[in-house]
Amino acid sequence: MKKLIAAMALSLAGLAPAQARDTAPVASAAVKPIDQLVALLLPEDSLLALGARAFDAGLTEELAKSPRSVELHARHPGLKAHISAQVRPVLIKGMRAGLPELRREMRAIIAEGMTATEIADSVTFFSSPTGEKVRTQVYASVGDKPSQSEEQMKAAAMSAVMASLKAEDYPALIAFGASPAAAKMQSLNSKISAASRAWSKRIIDKHAPKLRVLAVKATASYLKGRS
Repeated sequence: MKKLIAAMALSLAGLAPAQARDTAPVASAAVKPIDQLVALLLPEDSLLALGARAFDAGLTEELAKSPRSVELHARHPGLKAHISAQVRPVLIKGMRAGLPELRREMRAIIAEGMTATEIADSVTFFSSPTGEKVRTQVYASVGDKPSQSEEQMKAAAMSAVMASLKAEDYPALIAFGASPAAAKMQSLNSKISAASRAWSKRIIDKHAPKLRVLAVKATASYLKGRS
């Protein structure tokens, strides 16, 4: 379970605004720019998919720690998938329920640390084709290797972003990177990381007892009638 917590915490910390995020629908004109930015940075589908990958990667590492577990899963190749299918939806449901809290915390950090112009400029970039590409690559590149350090995850995310860019993306990327908005978002990185870590740990701690029980039950139900 500690590996799962680490995977979630490191994955979310790696999504600080300076790194960017995955696709989110463009908000209507009635929505405040700060809420548009939060929605762009924390799209539900991408965050939940990230959590699912982190869970599966964490489960794999947990199972590999015990020789008995390794032997059991070698004899029953379908057991891990069965456990994941029974347990993962509960974690994802908890993440979905807790997402408004994370968005409120993100909103408060942005509201305190950025000007209206900086927020508007960030919305413009992250909702552009280049910004969308950056966000997509960041979400897709983290969460599946919980043994990596935060710096390794960030480096992997940056490599994925750079590999996805084409010549036409660079003007917008360079312009935003040199802007006060990007500098301000970079300065908020540590606060975003801390809030993301705390949120992910609360989610895991809240649901860990139920997840453990479900994993035991899933294992028993799968092995029943099997040698």
